[in-house]
Amino acid sequence: MGRLVDAENYSYVILLDGDAEGERASEKLVSEGITPDNILSIQDILGIDGNATIEDLFAKNFLAEIASNVHDIPYDDLDFPDDSLDKNITEVLNGEIKRITESSESGFILDKAMIAERICNGLLNNEFSLGDLGLESTENFADAISMINELFAGMETGGEKSEMELKEVGSEALSE
Repeated sequence: MGRLVDAENYSYVILLDGDAEGERASEKLVSEGITPDNILSIQDILGIDGNATIEDLFAKNFLAEIASNVHDIPYDDLDFPDDSLDKNITEVLNGEIKRITESSESGFILDKAMIAERICNGLLNNEFSLGDLGLESTENFADAISMINELFAGMETGGEKSEMELKEVGSEALSE
């Protein structure tokens, strides 16, 4: 795949989750010839260590509200203990849904696909606005877009940016 993309001289950035699956995908892509500089992870965007996923770009309260709706559980029953800040939001919500529904099922029961569909449909049908996403969501997505744009700009000029330079570009975009 990497050779095909490079042969066509495309500029591209691959955005991956920063969890174990995203790491495996990154390793596979690199083994197939994709340049590591063209791979960006959610944890790079958020500037954290650990299992950051695309859902972590959303404000926790917003995503929790959507998840409670999708799984038909009261939002007020969700509890976010202090140690949950070190985990990605899907792990926390999955644990909370299991606790509330008293599920003994192993693995993920959080329906990420339905949550994504609910968010897309809610925005498209004006059920909620971009403002409903919250400032945290807006800032995180602005950082993601800025970092992707900066990677593209580096590709066009042949220059490469360090992670620190990319984070600074993301922060500058928010202050404009």
